[in-house]
Amino acid sequence: TDTDTDTDTDTDTDTDTDPAPEVTGIVVGPFNGSVEQEATLQFLARSTWSDGTSEDLTTGVTWTSADDRIATIDSSGLATGVAPGVVDITAEWSGQSSSTQLTVRQKATTIDSIAISPEASTIKVPSTVQLKVNASLSDGTSGNIASDCSWSSSDDAIATVSAGGVVTAVAEGEATISGDCGDPGTVTSVITVEPETVVIPDAELEISDFSSQTYGGYVTYEVNVTNNGGQSADFFVDLWFDEASTPTTTVGDLYKTVPGLGPSESIAVTFDAYTDTPITLNSWASADVDELTKDTDRSNNMAGPEVVEITEIKPEADLEVIIDNYTFNTTDGTTDLSIRLVNNGPADVGAVFLDFYESRLAAPDFTDPTDFGDEYIQVPVLKSGDTFTWTLSYAAIPSGANWNSCVAVDIDDIVNDTKMNNNAYCQTITAP
Repeated sequence: TDTDTDTDTDTDTDTDTDPAPEVTGIVVGPFNGSVEQEATLQFLARSTWSDGTSEDLTTGVTWTSADDRIATIDSSGLATGVAPGVVDITAEWSGQSSSTQLTVRQKATTIDSIAISPEASTIKVPSTVQLKVNASLSDGTSGNIASDCSWSSSDDAIATVSAGGVVTAVAEGEATISGDCGDPGTVTSVITVEPETVVIPDAELEISDFSSQTYGGYVTYEVNVTNNGGQSADFFVDLWFDEASTPTTTVGDLYKTVPGLGPSESIAVTFDAYTDTPITLNSWASADVDELTKDTDRSNNMAGPEVVEITEIKPEADLEVIIDNYTFNTTDGTTDLSIRLVNNGPADVGAVFLDFYESRLAAPDFTDPTDFGDEYIQVPVLKSGDTFTWTLSYAAIPSGANWNSCVAVDIDDIVNDTKMNNNAYCQTITAP
């Protein structure tokens, strides 16, 4: 008996178990968010997993702000702006963390109300008044916005207004000044203009002396006026060169304005003239009050005739110029010096010029009428034997440099200078 027992036992066991997903990170949003002061911004957090899935963790993470002075954030991820600046916002969960930046912007202010000041004003011609527009802002502060408004006047013939809200009185009457301030609205101010109060001073003017002096073809007049009245006076001094009798015109050949001559005060007013031919003049002068001053006695307001005889057009002189007394000013770097002009001749001279040249390689040509100095001055009347001193400052000389400074007297063909070789002077200066 054959007994075959074949027993085949195949046991296959397949067990495929996937690994559990792991957290790979946290994502925080919005990325680089922005919010105004006192406003809020909601942040979100999501986890990322190794199997590609994600999960909302906004309320499960721990939220922190790097600086609560700039922004705070609560447990739900709601951030609140505190002060302008940039701060890091961080979310942490299960050993993972992620950060982003939050920018807090300055809170925009708005204008709640505006008011003009003054609402009404009374001014006299030609005075002014500054209008102000006070703006109350939403942040509790206030300020003047007059320069931001567009201004207009209902009548420019009575009062005008500048771009900055300055009102100027023009003539008697009433005008409404309007300021269009845009969104906040328009403001108005009523301006009443009163006529100018003109006070005419009561003075008693007197020409106490009227004289002249000639220097070649030049003549200098001097008119001395005294105020014998009780109030300050404004007036004109007029000069007529040649009139056979008392002038009948109201304006002289030359005139000057004298402002505010006080009671018991005197003033000497001078006039200069030149002729290139010999002449005899009968000159007159007056203190002309016009309508500026009340003068009850005008009999002493006119003086003349002052007889002027000019016989010699070019006086003979010997003018000499000298440079001395150099000083180097270490405080502001300038150079100070003194220049002397001496009249060694027999005649008095006037109206010559001194020309100063800061740096010249050679003496200037003082006979050239077009060669002016870097600086110049007209010398008043210089009598025979007298010295005129001119002190001036000019730019600093570089340390260690040599400058050849020159000065020349410019006679302009009005003086007969018998000795011309001393009319210019040069000196080399070495700066310390």
